[in-house]
Amino acid sequence: RVLEVQNLNIGVNENRMHIIDHSPMISFDYYDSMGEEQTSYQIQVSVDSSSTTTGDIWESGIVNSDTTNVQYAGNELIDGNMYYLRVRAASGDFWSNWSYLSFRMNSKPTVPILVSQINNQVTTTPTILSVLNSMDAEEDNILYSFFVYEDASMETRLDSVIGIPPGQDTTKWQIGFSLPDNGQYFWNVTANDGFENSNLSEIGSFL
Repeated sequence: RVLEVQNLNIGVNENRMHIIDHSPMISFDYYDSMGEEQTSYQIQVSVDSSSTTTGDIWESGIVNSDTTNVQYAGNELIDGNMYYLRVRAASGDFWSNWSYLSFRMNSKPTVPILVSQINNQVTTTPTILSVLNSMDAEEDNILYSFFVYEDASMETRLDSVIGIPPGQDTTKWQIGFSLPDNGQYFWNVTANDGFENSNLSEIGSFL
């Protein structure tokens, strides 16, 4: 008799080395050569690839269920950390071997630092905004998005751009919207590593 956990996966349509969901879905296929139904499963998640006794991040215990889709419910998964998942399933008292995989939580890029225009600088058109480039722990390619508003509450957006590639040390963008003279304007930026956005930058302002 052959009983197996097959096609073990974590995250819905996510890259396993760049998981962004901190409560990801764990899925697998159950196979029994005798056609018996699954009656239970056990899931363990560890930070140690050599762990063979328990999950130090999550230990589900033996769960009496025929489900093959289980949402992660262990300790907090930390960005940038590698984890090791193993799952086994049973029909009655007959258990499969453990099925293994590793996954890594994605690290967000660092927040872009505003260079200009900031601190109510007075400028003219064309207006160019610039930021110091972000860093990414996995060295993923980073793209930048700029947002310009007419109010300090950042509710009325006047112009924006998505996916600007980085410059050598700084990244710049020229505002395309015609800004009326004698006004005060506000802007911020976010960086994206191809998987998720950084936190928004501080708010810059110019006149």
